[in-house]
Amino acid sequence: MSIASRRSLGRSLILGCLAMGTAVVSWGQRSAMAQPDPLFFPHINDVIVSAPPGFPIRLPAEIKPVGGNDPSELNIQVFSSATPTTVNVGLFSCDSGTAPCYAGSISIDRSSAVHARAELNRHKQTGDRLTFRPGLVGYLVDGVNKRASERFTSVMWQQENVIYTVSFPAGDRQAVIDMAGSMAINEPIRVQLPRQIPASTPPNAIAQ
Repeated sequence: MSIASRRSLGRSLILGCLAMGTAVVSWGQRSAMAQPDPLFFPHINDVIVSAPPGFPIRLPAEIKPVGGNDPSELNIQVFSSATPTTVNVGLFSCDSGTAPCYAGSISIDRSSAVHARAELNRHKQTGDRLTFRPGLVGYLVDGVNKRASERFTSVMWQQENVIYTVSFPAGDRQAVIDMAGSMAINEPIRVQLPRQIPASTPPNAIAQ
């Protein structure tokens, strides 16, 4: 699907089905609209159905070309777990979604998830502190000097009782920071669906 087709489909999904902010906000010297990169548009419903009502979903406003990958050619797969609540949006450079094709991921975990809290603490202890805005900070761990299997740059932060992780191959830390920053400062997609869109919970359980 071309970028133009993704953008058209995404506008229909987001504007017709989701309540999202539209104000322009700044991150560093850049500005970002409060909607995800068009690459995510065909998968927005999959992400929503994977999360419980009220779960604040944030995705980057723009996928940066990290690790030599062309963002427009990446394939997305959505993984989820109910216990603990986790939504993982994986990006791959091939259709199979296997490890050699891994190009990055965005993870959204309940702040009570043990594994996510442990990783966040590791980032706090070993990473660089980032300030997204007053009162909201993240932590960057750069894997550029690590062994091949660990060469990933990741940013983690806690926001609205959720722990977010942005992880991409090491080599362009600023691109990873920018993607995380656009998520942190933009309004989230709330899992509040019109009745005609399938939800993972009964209609009377959807948060109003």
